[in-house]
Amino acid sequence: MVLAGAPAATAAAQTQPEGAAVTQVRLETPAPAAGAESSAAPLKQDATSTASASDAGDDLRAFGYAALVFGGLCLTTSALTLAQALDRASVVDRECSGGHCSDAGEQADRERRAYVAVSAVSLALGVLSTGAGIYLVWRAPDGTQVVAARPMLGPRAAGLSLAGAF
Repeated sequence: MVLAGAPAATAAAQTQPEGAAVTQVRLETPAPAAGAESSAAPLKQDATSTASASDAGDDLRAFGYAALVFGGLCLTTSALTLAQALDRASVVDRECSGGHCSDAGEQADRERRAYVAVSAVSLALGVLSTGAGIYLVWRAPDGTQVVAARPMLGPRAAGLSLAGAF
């Protein structure tokens, strides 16, 4: 069993009485004086853990793909509602002549106008969403940004140093 402590000035080893198999070693270092600044210099890098910016790139790509899917759905909706509007226009042409329409012709004209409005809005949303999706997928970071965590250990301080290239 090894115990590490801070505010004493000696290192001591204690052995249990005969028959006990446990040896206890206590390693202690003096605490820095109050108000004294640490002059700990970083030691040679023992281990480096790196975390890349690919997580951020993955998030942007995911939003980009979602925008592409949404844009595709909007463009599909636009095409289908435009086809419905053209079908209703053919009904209007059959049912209306000389400025007079039957009830079926008036109903088909109202439906045609609604389909045209839905088609136009869907087309605008589809174009914008698809463009945003392409941009997000294309411009997402590819993981070349790296952050490194390095342990620091000095005579009076210990810590973790973060460095990176962005």
